[in-house]
Amino acid sequence: MMLIDLLIKARRTIQGRIINKEGSIINVLRDDGKLKRFRINVPEVLDALRADYRVEIVSTNLANIPSRITVIE
Repeated sequence: MMLIDLLIKARRTIQGRIINKEGSIINVLRDDGKLKRFRINVPEVLDALRADYRVEIVSTNLANIPSRITVIE
């Protein structure tokens, strides 16, 4: 299922603010007020993210795996 999800070009895009980091998990407060958790497995990306950063996250449709994280300032 994950392979199919990665090959299909359907993606979800959310915008929000990083509330905090807990190990390899970031908690993002979406613009609609809901809290979303994302696991970040790339240490360089995780180190670059800070609390209170406004981000746009593009993730796969089925497995919700982040494929792109952009810091919006």
